[in-house]
Amino acid sequence: MEIQSRIILFLILLGSCTPAETPDQNITDADHIGDIILRKGRLVEWAFNHGRMDTVLADFWKSDSATFILNGRLLEGYSSIMNRFEQANRNKIEIEITKDKVVVLSPASAIHIASFDQRVEDSPDQIINFKGTWTTVYQKINNDWKVVNVHESF
Repeated sequence: MEIQSRIILFLILLGSCTPAETPDQNITDADHIGDIILRKGRLVEWAFNHGRMDTVLADFWKSDSATFILNGRLLEGYSSIMNRFEQANRNKIEIEITKDKVVVLSPASAIHIASFDQRVEDSPDQIINFKGTWTTVYQKINNDWKVVNVHESF
């Protein structure tokens, strides 16, 4: 009877075990998340180049907790961020991402790091060219990837 109990216990334990994820599964998931985030970054690049601030802001988390740090200046809350971008829209802005990568932190969070060249036309006779880097923190909220923090430096 003791041997039968042990065999039954072993079979129950064996049946309750789930197979461990293989490294290839983790890489595939991270690659998939990375592809999603990279596409979002390229959409932001396109939106800047076409004056579509609504598209630039489309993935921002519409919360008072969203943050944007622009050259050391902290903007807190979606409304503040939106107002700043609406002001920037008065100028013609062109951006070219020159190098970027995504670091997947978990199945629900990732960071997009991008270097870019930016051209701002304040007026026909005043054009400013500079290089910059942004880091965008994405979090999966209600099955959507949302921007919860951006840091941009020039």
